[in-house]
This record gives sequence, structure tokens and C-alpha cells, in this order.
Amino acid sequence: MGFVKNKIAFAVVVLLTSFAAIAQNWQISPSALLYGEDSLLNILRVSNKYTCVRYTADAAPIKTGSGILGRVIITGGTSATAILYDNTAASGTQIINVQATTISTGGPVTVEVGGAFATGLTLDMGGTSPEMTVCYL
Repeated sequence: MGFVKNKIAFAVVVLLTSFAAIAQNWQISPSALLYGEDSLLNILRVSNKYTCVRYTADAAPIKTGSGILGRVIITGGTSATAILYDNTAASGTQIINVQATTISTGGPVTVEVGGAFATGLTLDMGGTSPEMTVCYL
């Protein structure tokens, strides 16, 4: 009886040791990759899918409701200005006020914003022949 009891105890110890070794190496992974997941590099790629629109005149509103202002790119004009408001009209809370001198020789002026707005997004432009692109979500 003692011999059988020792064999059972030995089998239980071997089983528990094997289970511990297996459990230590377990990795829980989903059967499908997440959107943007790169399993080879073990990273999640994220990119903003902004809507970018070129303007040569004021725009009221560019977007109604909440969103994120990603960037403003001034591509042309002399003493070009861009004021973007968190509103459906060119008044109220300013998100950003960008001013640029002559753009023709220096290339575009890009301002990364990443600012949220709640009511809407409105562009008020100034200067001589301003050209700009506004990117938002």
C-alpha cells in the first residue's frame, strides 16, 4: 500500500511541476490581430486620419460639433494670418492664431496643434492672397 501511495504522490509532484513550467511559458494572444498591430515588431501602429481642406477665403464653419484640430499649413500669401475658433462663427474662443510673413521663398509654414474643440471649427483668414490647409478630425 505504501508503494502505491508513494507512486501516486510522485505522479502528482511531476504533474504539478510540469504544469508550472507550462504555465510560466503561456502567452495569451488573440486569434486575430488588432487593426494596426504589427506582431513581428510587437507594436501597435497608430495614425491620425485627418480631413485636410485647402482654403483661400474664410470658412464658417469648417466643422460643426466636437473634434480635434490637427494642423494648420500656410502655403501662400503675404502676411497671412489664420485664426481658428471653437465656434460656428468667427468669434469666441480662439484655438490658435497663426501669423506668417511672405511664404513664397521659405516654403509652407506648418503648425501642429492637436487641440480639441467642442462647438465647431471656424477659420478667419487675413493678409494678401492667403492660402492654407486645415487638417481636423
